[in-house]
Amino acid sequence: MATKARLRLDLRRRLGIAESGDGLAGHEALDGNIDEALDTLSGERHWPWLLHASSLVFGIGTGIAPVPVDFTVDVRLKIHGRRARRVDLRQCLGVSARSAYVWTRRGTSILLSPANTQSLLGELWYYRQEPQLAIETQVPLMPAVHHHVIVSYAAYLTRSRQGRGDDAKEFLAEYDRALRSMRDDVSSGQRPPSLRHKGSESWASWV
Repeated sequence: MATKARLRLDLRRRLGIAESGDGLAGHEALDGNIDEALDTLSGERHWPWLLHASSLVFGIGTGIAPVPVDFTVDVRLKIHGRRARRVDLRQCLGVSARSAYVWTRRGTSILLSPANTQSLLGELWYYRQEPQLAIETQVPLMPAVHHHVIVSYAAYLTRSRQGRGDDAKEFLAEYDRALRSMRDDVSSGQRPPSLRHKGSESWASWV
């Protein structure tokens, strides 16, 4: 399992960089490139380890709740344990009172309609961003078997910023190969977490 400190060490070794740093590849620069690699990998696919659920608190009378700070793509919203149907904004604004709940995303908020008249919690399933590695012992959400992919992309970023284009191209090609292999491994060896609703399949409704 690669911590932030281990990823930095692996990156320095791949690049032949001493502990004291090398030009545009000092301690902070390497850490920044590792975080950028994690950001990039988060957007390469809907990885199963990034699927997450979080509680939302909808404003009384507005039906608005902010998305989580690590939000990237919404998947499903549940109210009272039942799925709420996703619609476009026009449909969301046009529903009548006491109809089944519908929802949409508007900017960085989830809009629920009809708006709740009392305190209401929802459960949002979504794909999140890999967090930045804030402390030396923190590890990515990505399984350890794929951590070499992070190093490959961070090496590409480092060489690019050092102006070493030929080396950068080699590391980018290495990253592309590793990414394809990771996608294949995930597709063949991991089943995404199930989001099947247990119990009644009726839509969430106003109560």
